[in-house]
Amino acid sequence: MPNRKVVVLGSKGVGKTSIIQRFVSDGFVNEYTPTIENTFQKTLTCNGLKYDLTLVDTRGQDKYATSITSYTGATDGFALVYNVCDSKSFELVSTLNEEIQFETGGTALIIVGNMTDLENERQISTEQGKKLAEKLNCGFVECSAKDNININGVFEAVLEEIERGNGSKKTTSKKESGGCLIC
Repeated sequence: MPNRKVVVLGSKGVGKTSIIQRFVSDGFVNEYTPTIENTFQKTLTCNGLKYDLTLVDTRGQDKYATSITSYTGATDGFALVYNVCDSKSFELVSTLNEEIQFETGGTALIIVGNMTDLENERQISTEQGKKLAEKLNCGFVECSAKDNININGVFEAVLEEIERGNGSKKTTSKKESGGCLIC
């Protein structure tokens, strides 16, 4: 079973840990506790192939303290998370992308707009997220870890980017009878 490593990056407090915990264990913690780094495992079946997905939950980044180098070695894909209610976290996505491209020469990534449950506080429209993803030539997903909306879609999207050949490891025997299943 192929292993795919996905690193989840973004500003402090955007919900990186909440997204991963919701995906892995269907749990949600409402309190913010800063993360140093954690690793999680989940089996995923996509396009008829089973994958051992390793998820790396990183500490919050900011434009002055991004440290992508330690995550680029054996990483197949990145999920760059921002809070739809925080324009600074959205701006950081471009900076993180630049560092990833510089360090890797091109690894699969997606942009993830989290906290869509806070629609009345939204600062970044869905259209803005889509435009940035188009500019960066990557996938885009919005979700709510709190309300468990489109959480599976986050990891399906990053795996699809990896499978499309935008990642450092490519699958050679891809079945056409598509769709992803979360185990």
